[in-house]
Amino acid sequence: MLCRLPVLASLGLVSALAQPSITVTSPPDGVTATAPAVWELAVAAVEDGSPVVQVEYFADGTRVAVATNAPFAVTLNPAPVGGYALRARVTDALARTADSAPVHVSVARATSAPLTLQIFHASDLEAGIPALTDALNFSRVLNGLRAGTTLPTLTLSSGDNYIPGPFFTASADPAAGYNGVKGRGDIALCNALGFQAAAAGNHEFDDNTPQFASMLRADAAVGYPGTLFPYLSANLDWNSDASTRGLIIADGADWRAGSNRVAHACTITVEGQIIGIVGATTVELRQISSPGTLVVKTNLAAKVQPAVDHLLALGCNKVVLIAHLQQYANEFTLATQLRDVDVIVAGGSHAIFAAPGNRLRAGHTAAEAYPVAFTSPVGEPVFVVNAGSNFEYVGRLIVSFDEAGRRPHV
Repeated sequence: MLCRLPVLASLGLVSALAQPSITVTSPPDGVTATAPAVWELAVAAVEDGSPVVQVEYFADGTRVAVATNAPFAVTLNPAPVGGYALRARVTDALARTADSAPVHVSVARATSAPLTLQIFHASDLEAGIPALTDALNFSRVLNGLRAGTTLPTLTLSSGDNYIPGPFFTASADPAAGYNGVKGRGDIALCNALGFQAAAAGNHEFDDNTPQFASMLRADAAVGYPGTLFPYLSANLDWNSDASTRGLIIADGADWRAGSNRVAHACTITVEGQIIGIVGATTVELRQISSPGTLVVKTNLAAKVQPAVDHLLALGCNKVVLIAHLQQYANEFTLATQLRDVDVIVAGGSHAIFAAPGNRLRAGHTAAEAYPVAFTSPVGEPVFVVNAGSNFEYVGRLIVSFDEAGRRPHV
């Protein structure tokens, strides 16, 4: 007895076993560039009976882009710094996938002229009644130091720019001219001192996130400009709280665009060179303050490092971390975990770091030398500094960099 072969079933089995294929056509294998670099990612995707619906692009296994419309080309801007393998993965309408062969590319760090940079810094200003005198003296010292040098300069705060108390509450007095909002006088002090970026400390959230946002925002009704600098933290999810969600700017934006804003990182340009500034906040924020629904990421290195990497991709080759981690031992630990961070300005501990010959207030002693030097996981020097609290000291670090932004020397 003759039996007819199930032709249609056989054809269906062949189709199910077949797969789409994909080849990366741009950038070419072996290409090199210098940050900031842009890769035009393109592929040749071959269908096999089912249309292509998505192409994903990966750099050393990390997805960096996705395209859902033909011809599935994507601009990767900025391209990550380093050497890595680019792959593409195609997915068709039947959810079948295929990966391309790797294309090896490399982006070098930006180069620039050697630079000697001056960093003024403070933390834990936390104004109380003594600030009526100490803030004025702090300003006199800061302005005197500025007047005595022509070095390119940054002015940074590592957080706790205010603390609830009589000074903080005084801004709500109708006679203060701040539309009844507490803390705005503290922000006015920070603006007058010329801070260009501040880390988000724990006391910033003691009165919850709506209060924090009301201090950042401008109020035209009373001529209040809000913060003239951004608040930074790479381990806070600014999008997770309704009060901060509308204040976010792109990471790596110029600090001047960061007035009244929050971000993970910003940039400051001096002498034509872009300096990257990243923020970090204590992982204990939820236990010691009232940050609303803000999500606090507790693996600091895992959140700070991508922010640093993004700044390098934008063309920075010098990075400062302003951190508010409560105990400076935490900044010390972070200094040994991060790549491509040159200086860490610590905050939260109120500790005094002092160099030989520094004149301290009566009864004060230095907890550590100034600065404290560490070595990163890739052998780079990292310097950690701290400058006490309560407007009592102005921190001043002078650090020199080579053409690659490496080998910082104090």
